[in-house]
Amino acid sequence: KAIDVETKEVDSDANATALISITALSPAAEETDESAGAGAGVPEDKPFATFFIQRKNQGSNFKKPNPMVHNKPHAVMTVMQQKLTNIMLRHAQQNQPVEPATWKISVEEMLRLLNVKTRNYEHIEKTIDELMSIKVRLDVFEEKGLAKHFAVVFPYAKFYAGEITFKIESKAILLLGDSPSYTSLDLLELSALSKVCSVPLFEFCSRYLGI
Repeated sequence: KAIDVETKEVDSDANATALISITALSPAAEETDESAGAGAGVPEDKPFATFFIQRKNQGSNFKKPNPMVHNKPHAVMTVMQQKLTNIMLRHAQQNQPVEPATWKISVEEMLRLLNVKTRNYEHIEKTIDELMSIKVRLDVFEEKGLAKHFAVVFPYAKFYAGEITFKIESKAILLLGDSPSYTSLDLLELSALSKVCSVPLFEFCSRYLGI
């Protein structure tokens, strides 16, 4: 099923967020009569993901959808891989794509959320390259039981001129913006963790303890 990503910015209060709709177009949705006008809203048969852009300081909070909290990688992910995954997903959730399903994030912003100061980017570049080969099973507690579908969340990523350009898998995009429940994470707090198991434990506790 093809995913067509559309972005649209709407009016909002000065200190509020700007709303972006990311729509997955199905064959049925494409046949929907578009003559009803802008006030007709989104047809019921058209699934959509809602993303939010923070106009000012975005801080370090990430509203991670619970289907993404409950994940199982095909191989054990390093602490750095887990942290970069959260940073890139958060960036996609809060910023417009530069192309369909494609985002750019500066190395400076990535280092800020990692809470490190360095000019040696080789480790980050290597970690991003490794993410393109790691399959992850998302939403493992779906209604029909354990999900069996593994997918590479970041099928493309490139480090160039102080920026990382990356793509996100289509199902992950929908989960990222269309989940009715989420876990609030502070990525600067999470940056202090150093054990492989500590990141998922931090996320689980953040969800169930409401911290």
